[in-house]
Amino acid sequence: PLCACGKGYVTDAFREQTEWAPWAPHATRIALSPLFAVSYLEPTLQDIEPDQFTICSGCFKWIPRVQRKQCGACKVATYCSAACQRSDWRVHKAGCSGRRVEQF
Repeated sequence: PLCACGKGYVTDAFREQTEWAPWAPHATRIALSPLFAVSYLEPTLQDIEPDQFTICSGCFKWIPRVQRKQCGACKVATYCSAACQRSDWRVHKAGCSGRRVEQF
């Protein structure tokens, strides 16, 4: 069942079409968001030059490569900010290849 908030609210162009007149009172106007990025409104992956951007290892956002902060130990993990790097440290330190291994 649909809510009644849009029931019967249709455009004048719809009402003017006589073949649809019997269904006009039951028609429901809804808004559907696009499932994919609209190319003229949002950049798509094809628009991004792979050497200009990278993904933050902490929050997984696309960031310009020139603004990235790298892990000082392994130089592999990249971050959008020092705060993001700090919040990811507990996860990253387990696999950080640049960490000193303590020997007993």
